[in-house]
Amino acid sequence: MKRILLATMPVGGGHTALRDSLRTTLASLDPGNRDYELLSFDSQDTRVSGFYDFCIHRAPWLQALLFSLGHSRGALTPTVLLNPQLEAETRQALVKHRPDLVISTHFLQSAMFVRARRQLGLDVPIVSAIPDYGEPTEIFAPSQEAYRLDALIVMVPQVRERLRVRGHYPLSRVHLSGFIPKAPFLEMGREMGARSRLSETRRRALLETLRAEHPQLQGVDPSRPTLLFLGGSAWTSKTMPVLERLLNTPALMEHLNVLVVCGRNERFHDALKARVQGQPRVALFGFVNASLMARLMALADLPVLGSLAPASMHELMETRCGPLMLFHIIPGSEDAHPAYIQEQEIGVYETNPDAMINLLAQATGITPAGPAMARLLRVCPERMRTLRATHMERASQLGTFLERLTGREPRTSLLLEPARARRRAQADSAS
Repeated sequence: MKRILLATMPVGGGHTALRDSLRTTLASLDPGNRDYELLSFDSQDTRVSGFYDFCIHRAPWLQALLFSLGHSRGALTPTVLLNPQLEAETRQALVKHRPDLVISTHFLQSAMFVRARRQLGLDVPIVSAIPDYGEPTEIFAPSQEAYRLDALIVMVPQVRERLRVRGHYPLSRVHLSGFIPKAPFLEMGREMGARSRLSETRRRALLETLRAEHPQLQGVDPSRPTLLFLGGSAWTSKTMPVLERLLNTPALMEHLNVLVVCGRNERFHDALKARVQGQPRVALFGFVNASLMARLMALADLPVLGSLAPASMHELMETRCGPLMLFHIIPGSEDAHPAYIQEQEIGVYETNPDAMINLLAQATGITPAGPAMARLLRVCPERMRTLRATHMERASQLGTFLERLTGREPRTSLLLEPARARRRAQADSAS
């Protein structure tokens, strides 16, 4: 039995979501725990997460600058030297758990594990999982021997191809995997099956259940299209220009329901609450758990997004909440996401609030859809379903990759067809 340490850092929700997805994948491939002992490690560091919070709330331009500097071959060294607390805790984790393999979902933590391994004289493979869909910068896939990884896990073919072109890691050490959302999203996806949405009857029943738990939904009219404003824990506020125009346009508001998930941004929640008083079909939420989020996505017709982390993208696709109406992105890490959703025909990217309002009116049927929107509305549900099936299939191959990485022949139990992988993933994610 191999002891696999799955590590992450609390720097945005995407890194933890990917770690949890990988854990769900491996648990679904080995339900009897014959091949793996899965161990979790969550960094207790607050310095890096505090700096990240400062960037996203106060200085997004700094986030973009730091991401661009990540292309430099020497970028990792000063970052590593400035964070000795991370090196200490990764060293302690290796001593405590004695894993046979480490997978980390944050580049800095991965580099620290490589250093800690060398200091302890261990030969445990260190694998870094890259959550983003854009250019894999030097810090994500280090070419320097001091930080060189044993393997990489990526989520889209474009990243794997860029790594092939750069040539620092052979493709045999770069696994193209897939993302598995948490159980509540998988359950909604299973209920929808091949349909583009939940049935009208089911959506009305779902709304009634939610109303009993969340009184702010009492004014929501199930006969009207519903917009869901999202942005992770901190970025929904970036959609405020769209919200303002919507709230100032009674001709649109009388046709719509508006749900806003403000995340942990209490200042935004409170300011918006004062702004929407007297609007019965506007419902505000703070930070919500996966169960509530999955139900809100299944209830809504369109998401309006202040950021688009890969985890959120897959949750929205699993619940067929779309097309994705992307208004704002996190500088640097999400730069590639607008092109991705447009190439895959699952969404649009529009940074002009007036133009976004026009697109929302088309997508909800308030005004006639132009040719581009009409096509997007037609093909989006099937594109979402196909992409999710592809990710489930790729995720099912992760066990084979890790077995080869640790020098063992893959067991047949680790080769599951996508349907079985999905059923097991749901059970393991739920538990």
